[in-house]
Amino acid sequence: MKIVITEEQLKKLQESDDDLQRTKELVFSMYDDGMDINDIQKYTNLPKQALIFLLKDHVKVDINDTQMLHDYLWDYVLPSDIFDRKKVFEDGTKIEIFPDYMSASIQFTYIANHEYIREVIGYATFLWDANRIFPIDMQEVIFHDDEYENVDKYLGLFKETFKAPDFLKIKTLSDYIEFLNKTYLTDIKYEVDKYLIMHFD
Repeated sequence: MKIVITEEQLKKLQESDDDLQRTKELVFSMYDDGMDINDIQKYTNLPKQALIFLLKDHVKVDINDTQMLHDYLWDYVLPSDIFDRKKVFEDGTKIEIFPDYMSASIQFTYIANHEYIREVIGYATFLWDANRIFPIDMQEVIFHDDEYENVDKYLGLFKETFKAPDFLKIKTLSDYIEFLNKTYLTDIKYEVDKYLIMHFD
């Protein structure tokens, strides 16, 4: 199918593209001058979501600076739609996280594909307290008959996550978001599944 546009429509498209380019250049220069995303939002009135989208390939990330990683996670990644808080896996299991901004901790709910267990609830806070650790705590196991068990099981710190190739190649905010989308929820599932197999099969 051939699409024909008028000269006026073409002009509007070009103007829109020029406006976007000018906006990007302005946002980049403000960031490069030392302003953070919250400051840029205040002066430009652009939504934070739009600023994160514009800056995600421009903002450099140092994986050795855990405070930077921690701040970017809580200030930019978790509040944005760019990060997927829910994930459905091929085996039918589902996981969703719920950030608690007061305590800077992240709760998870895991819908299991298990003969006896319907749901697992716990905490899995990436970069807990701005340290290079990833503690996973299981709090409660809910069975299909609505009975539940308070397990309060600490699974570990999982420092291996920070040695993985996907983590080591992070250079920009975009890389960081991609890593979290690909790895974070998958790692929680892996550790919870391992525990369920060992204790409930």
